[in-house]
Amino acid sequence: MTETAPVPEELLAHAAFVRKLARSLLQDVNDVEDVEQETWRTVLVRPPGHGQNLRGWLTRVTQNYARRSLRSSARRSEHEGKAVRDGAELSFEAQLAREELLSRGA
Repeated sequence: MTETAPVPEELLAHAAFVRKLARSLLQDVNDVEDVEQETWRTVLVRPPGHGQNLRGWLTRVTQNYARRSLRSSARRSEHEGKAVRDGAELSFEAQLAREELLSRGA
């Protein structure tokens, strides 16, 4: 069984829904846009099966990308926080030496 992407008119009918769903799941406007784009890319690359409920499928895909985005943001914040804490543990002299080494490498 071959899968075909829904026709553009079908997708346009759900565009506002996908945007609203992404906005309800994410805070950052850039993340919302990224999730929207990934959702539409997925429609083109791996369209829903023939006869499958398009709105339900778009809901699952959008929610999955939103969860990935939230996990990624949480990991990034954790790593950045750890880097700040690690940097704060350096003595003033060690921080100066580090900055000097970094400026030489640039």
